Amino acid sequence: MIALPPDTRCAVHSIPAAIGRAWAVMVAVGIDPTPDAIGAPGTVAAVLSHDRGMAFPDAKGIAYAEAVLAEGGCCTFCFVDLADAMECVAQLRKAGAK
Repeated sequence: MIALPPDTRCAVHSIPAAIGRAWAVMVAVGIDPTPDAIGAPGTVAAVLSHDRGMAFPDAKGIAYAEAVLAEGGCCTFCFVDLADAMECVAQLRKAGAK
């Protein structure tokens, strides 16, 4: 389970990719997790890509995401399948994300 700071928010976005479409679960603390907000100047951001069928980061990815979010940064978890992205959102919500 991932440890999230208070006021962590998450949202799913469809993004263009070499394969046609991919799904980005964007996570941020205290701001709406949109592509514009996450790409704002001065924002620390992490991007974690996942293989098909992998719906959540492994222990190393979780530790990296926790460190970035603890510093007020933003994380984007990228998925090929919408089902994997939605499972990621469900796990983030269980951990307290809005």
